[in-house]
Amino acid sequence: IVHFTYEKNDDKHDSSRFNTLESIPLLNTTVNFALESMRAESNVYTIGARYDFHPSAAFKIDFSRFDDDITDTETDVVAVGVDLVF
Repeated sequence: IVHFTYEKNDDKHDSSRFNTLESIPLLNTTVNFALESMRAESNVYTIGARYDFHPSAAFKIDFSRFDDDITDTETDVVAVGVDLVF
């Protein structure tokens, strides 16, 4: 069995969301900075295969490419596993 998966992550946090905390400027700045640092824009492409070599065992392999649009970086991951049912 072969599969392909696509994932898009577009988390945008309004950095001025907590500007109503004007009475506590340090808390306001800290919270807004934390929200801005959690912003994420990425795409993940995965192709994989599964081979059932026994009625209670399967071999699986996946190749994933993670594209981070904020840092303009790509990361490749290969995952290999054997699933056993007993």
